[in-house]
Amino acid sequence: MQTLMPNRRSRAMACVNPLSKLLLMAVVSLGMVTSTEVIQAEVPDDTPKPAVQGLSDPKFKDPYVDVDEWRDKPVRHRYVHGGFKGTTALFAFYYPPKEQYQGHFFQYVTPTPASENIDAQGVGSFGAEEHMRFSLASGAYFVETNEGGPTAVAGDQTIVGYRINAAAAEYSRVVAIQMYGAGRPYG
Repeated sequence: MQTLMPNRRSRAMACVNPLSKLLLMAVVSLGMVTSTEVIQAEVPDDTPKPAVQGLSDPKFKDPYVDVDEWRDKPVRHRYVHGGFKGTTALFAFYYPPKEQYQGHFFQYVTPTPASENIDAQGVGSFGAEEHMRFSLASGAYFVETNEGGPTAVAGDQTIVGYRINAAAAEYSRVVAIQMYGAGRPYG
């Protein structure tokens, strides 16, 4: 019996989920990219890991929580509020009870920096807590940020544009896994 040593391609494909593998194979077969480009993009590098496992942005690697409590209004949920050390970035997470959770989350992103509690304030065309109530009723948790606040607009536009929202989503998954157990939350 011959023992086959895994090659670079099989090691790279081993770290990709099945749906991504199928998509990658389709993209390669259509000639949109070469298999070499896919392999190079997928081989994990040896960069240092962030302070909290799962957080990839070095600017937002140190989250803190200043409020973590269960609330009963408008419906029962766990409210987690905090931010990222050394920044003005703030977030608010709203988690349903474990028995209601179905493995996903919704994230409300405002067109300009606003409060991380804007949904609770009922600003815009929706009523107070409308997004949060919809999320919880759907078996999901809800994420929102202040996108760095109004002063962030004058700085690095990637922070306001997506980095704070991405970092908050990543950290919300860490909290969700601690609360609900294994399994990646999808949002």
